[in-house]
Amino acid sequence: MELCLKYLATISATPSNPAYQQTTKDFLTEIFRHKPRLPKPLWMRIQHYKEALDINFPPIALRSLGQSPPWQEFTTNMDLSMSEHNRPTTLPSTFRTLFLAIQEKYNNYDEYYTDGSVTTNHSGFAVVTYTNTVNSSRMHNMCSIWTVIYSDSLSALLAIKNQFNVHPLIQHIHKLLEEIAALDIIISFVWVPAHQGIVGNELADKAAKEAITQEIAPNLITAHLDVKKLIKTKIKSQWNHQ
Repeated sequence: MELCLKYLATISATPSNPAYQQTTKDFLTEIFRHKPRLPKPLWMRIQHYKEALDINFPPIALRSLGQSPPWQEFTTNMDLSMSEHNRPTTLPSTFRTLFLAIQEKYNNYDEYYTDGSVTTNHSGFAVVTYTNTVNSSRMHNMCSIWTVIYSDSLSALLAIKNQFNVHPLIQHIHKLLEEIAALDIIISFVWVPAHQGIVGNELADKAAKEAITQEIAPNLITAHLDVKKLIKTKIKSQWNHQ
């Protein structure tokens, strides 16, 4: 069951795969429905498994080979210097001082702060400035010539920095960064520690927590990797209730 459903998630993200039509579309169902002794085709088994788990796949983001060829250098303006300081042993006042120094470096840039919030069954994200929430959304996520984006997610920033990352969302970000760079717009990313009294980060954290209470946007796409996690969670939950 798990392998079949995970295979469906992978194939759904790759419409060019020869197995896409046979896996995602109704294929010879009527023929096999009246011949119960014959092994069922994959599509019929998948539908049975989805019904058994009561699981519906959200729209799945398409996969690609990446935006840049491996021989072409992909660069992002990224400052991770504050991550070199050990959080448990560094005072919040020290982090705030370091942040002010970085903020001065980008004093001509428009500032945006991002954060995500996760509970047991919900997740959300937000993008804010000092004066308003630019965007926030429950999840299944105007620039000037210079823009700096502050984030407390080191893993997300490292993923963006990695040009070979295959996550569809990261690949989409890479595509946007290339298009923005072609317009001579400069985007810089800066890591900031969470819950250290940095005002913009605290505002983003608050907005992300509020986003959890929103309805999920109907057109929000999900990476096939996240759908695979959902499948595993559903199967484990069913097993525990048996």
